[in-house]
Amino acid sequence: MHVHNLLRYPIRARIIPKIAGIPIVLEHERGLIWDRRSTKLIRWTNKFSDLNICNSDATRLLLKEKCNIDAITIYNGVKLQHYVDHIKIEYLYDELKLLPNDSVVGFIGRLNTPKGVHAFIKMAAIIKKKRSNTKFLIIGDGPMRQELEDFAESLGIKDVIQFLGFRKDVRNLMLLLNVLVVPSIREPFGNVVIEAAWANKVVVASNVDGMSETILHGKTGFLVDCNEPAIAPIASHASRLPQVVVDGKTRTLRSAMLPDSKQMAKYVMECLEHPEMACQMGKNAYERAKEYFSIERYVNELEELYCRVINDKN
Repeated sequence: MHVHNLLRYPIRARIIPKIAGIPIVLEHERGLIWDRRSTKLIRWTNKFSDLNICNSDATRLLLKEKCNIDAITIYNGVKLQHYVDHIKIEYLYDELKLLPNDSVVGFIGRLNTPKGVHAFIKMAAIIKKKRSNTKFLIIGDGPMRQELEDFAESLGIKDVIQFLGFRKDVRNLMLLLNVLVVPSIREPFGNVVIEAAWANKVVVASNVDGMSETILHGKTGFLVDCNEPAIAPIASHASRLPQVVVDGKTRTLRSAMLPDSKQMAKYVMECLEHPEMACQMGKNAYERAKEYFSIERYVNELEELYCRVINDKN
């Protein structure tokens, strides 16, 4: 039995399958969102799991440091999205009231605490002062939407930023972007980084958790230092701030922080002002995604693992 993201429910993930007579239990952790009270239970029930799998070395490090549990890393596989010339995005210029010479910078994801969208908005305020033709799109919905809209209004950038909510045409919107920004407070892997790579888009992201594994700084994108205080959510149903994250530079645990909005703005403007460089970085990201993060590679690694575990059990 291969269970996913159930470390926060260790009895359900580990003990019940064994009671049911399932001989092999593999546990695949993709996020590590569990509270301090669960740590002892996770450690105790680990003896019922035959193998732990993590979606990044950062997740594996966090599991080891927090629970003293060993694991192996198998990177997520993200299905290749075929971005072809006949996909039309002209309608988006009309809908979003964009001009042909506008640059477009976007965020795609759930509007919740771990995604660090406050940093994206602070970055937008910095760029607005220097590049009046840059527009910002926040694509996605979530419990923090209203407070984020209020925050954007408080910084005086409502005229250059749009909250689009949930969209079914995310692939088209990805093509519209000049730069994708991933300002996460925590990000174990970051599937959206690979989705951007399939579209040959450059990414500017927080240097946290698994981001330094999916992005090569200066080659496939830019990684931003995290040194600004994280902002606790106002919405009662939003996620709490994570207790600890993995620092992308030192590969050690630290408290949750927002990325440096000034540094993020600097890297985004560098991409906008040097489109040839950004284009090449997007192509580099595509080639790297094909090698390390394809769904085919993911399936092959899992099949090999299943065979090895079964042989060892027998």
